[in-house]
Amino acid sequence: MYFLMGKDAVWKVISRLAEMPHERSGWGSQASMRRDLVDFYRMVQLENPLPEADLPLFCTDQARTKALLNLYSKENGGNLEALKARPMDPRIQNQIESKIIRCLSGWKVLEPDLAKIFDVVVHTLFFQASEGYGGGSLASALGVIWVGENERWEGRDWQEFLLHE
Repeated sequence: MYFLMGKDAVWKVISRLAEMPHERSGWGSQASMRRDLVDFYRMVQLENPLPEADLPLFCTDQARTKALLNLYSKENGGNLEALKARPMDPRIQNQIESKIIRCLSGWKVLEPDLAKIFDVVVHTLFFQASEGYGGGSLASALGVIWVGENERWEGRDWQEFLLHE
């Protein structure tokens, strides 16, 4: 939509989505809406290793990361080794996490509706380096984004990536 219809069309859709839940539902808060959405994900995506309770956005659980990589490998022919995924260097991961936090903080100021939607819809960012993949998302793992080793990216790059996914 962003590339076909432009930024204004995207913001209109996002703004409408941000307004609807509180107007037309019994959700009392963003947190309750997020919990209900994760419960919905549980019903429709049995293989998606969803967070329990309110885990932090950045996934550090290696077992959960491996399960997520298995989902990604199924989408790519079922060969986990073909992903060439490996744990990210902690120094690089910390740099990327800081950039993403700044990106999300910027959204809260400049585009609060977008920040609200992101907080509700995306529950997990997991980090893995890979020679063949720079990250991404899957229809079979709603709410999850694989963050690749893109240490040269800056704020706008991360905003575009997160918005795209």
